[in-house]
Amino acid sequence: MFICFYKQYAVFRYRRMTVVLLTLLLALGCVPTSAAAQETSFRFVEHLSIGDDEQAGAEYLFAGPRHVATDAEGKIYVVDRNDQEIRVFSPSGAYRETLGSAGQGPGEFLGLSAIAIDQVSGDVVVADGRQRRFTIFSGKDRSPDTIPYQIEPLWIKELHPVGQGMLVVGLGPDADPTRLRPTSMVHLVSSDLQSVRESTASSDDWWDFSEVFSLTQQRALRLSVADTNSDGFLLVPEYYSGTLYHYRKREGAWEMKEWPGREMDGEPITVYEDIDDPSVIPDPKALYSGQAGRFVVVAHRRSVGLFARADGSVVHFTYEKADSDGGSLWVELFDAEGQLVRTGRVEGYAEGASALGTRVLWKDAEDRFYVVDGRGDFPVLRVVSLEG
Repeated sequence: MFICFYKQYAVFRYRRMTVVLLTLLLALGCVPTSAAAQETSFRFVEHLSIGDDEQAGAEYLFAGPRHVATDAEGKIYVVDRNDQEIRVFSPSGAYRETLGSAGQGPGEFLGLSAIAIDQVSGDVVVADGRQRRFTIFSGKDRSPDTIPYQIEPLWIKELHPVGQGMLVVGLGPDADPTRLRPTSMVHLVSSDLQSVRESTASSDDWWDFSEVFSLTQQRALRLSVADTNSDGFLLVPEYYSGTLYHYRKREGAWEMKEWPGREMDGEPITVYEDIDDPSVIPDPKALYSGQAGRFVVVAHRRSVGLFARADGSVVHFTYEKADSDGGSLWVELFDAEGQLVRTGRVEGYAEGASALGTRVLWKDAEDRFYVVDGRGDFPVLRVVSLEG
């Protein structure tokens, strides 16, 4: 009886001491204050789809949407992979008009590479890398205005309106995409698109230039960017190593903070160098060649969409390829402070290698996501809500 009581007292005393010790460590900042992320499952609830009716007109069918945006009225703007034009659809998915065409005249493009919409004025801003100019479609008549590049980034991949300016993601004139070279890649540009107000992020923040594969990352130049507020943004390279990068301006200087994501067994990519016959490498794979040599990449993890929601939380979509079960679409859900709180697969999108064709290109003001569903014979644009 006494032994049993002594054991219970010892356990109570140990637990009490543990609570006191943990409280002290927390006060000193030595123990993380957030619990491990909950692993669960998510699902998409579809509101609208465009491109899944083979009998519809050509304007409804896509080869591969690469840019999507919506305006304040809910109209949907789509740039397809091979088209030098912008197709506009109503909020219900009905085709309305086409902006631009292939060519060198006003309102025409040779290398349409990025699009942004001013939610106040409704102006549509388009970057043309080959002609090194912006085109702005404004007013009810959508009259085009051409502005030659006067800013550092020449190969612009993303545009994001921020306050009275524009967040621009692209390589500058001093950056040779066939060489390993750190370069400033994210810029705040003036509202007239004529000057760089600030350079905010450099590629050597997230790429290790001692590794040859950094060349591939820089050549691909695919970064997912999310606007978190007026003084900060998040970004992540396409080949995702498990870290988001949050940039915030404090006391006149830009600071970068890492947001750790879900841990994954093994490396995010496998690189095969000097392969004579790429067909021996399992799919899905990507081939690259240049001054650093020829190599084949198999991605086990990719970023396919990064967005800040209205409540401040951040949703990161990733493609995950395990050796045993093929590819899946995953979600990492962060709180506004950068803590990973939930993670899990998206039900119905664990479809093996075809899941790699699924990308999330846009989030509208109602927190609905615009997903390119690449699981079928041709891509479909789906407007969905994320639940789970």
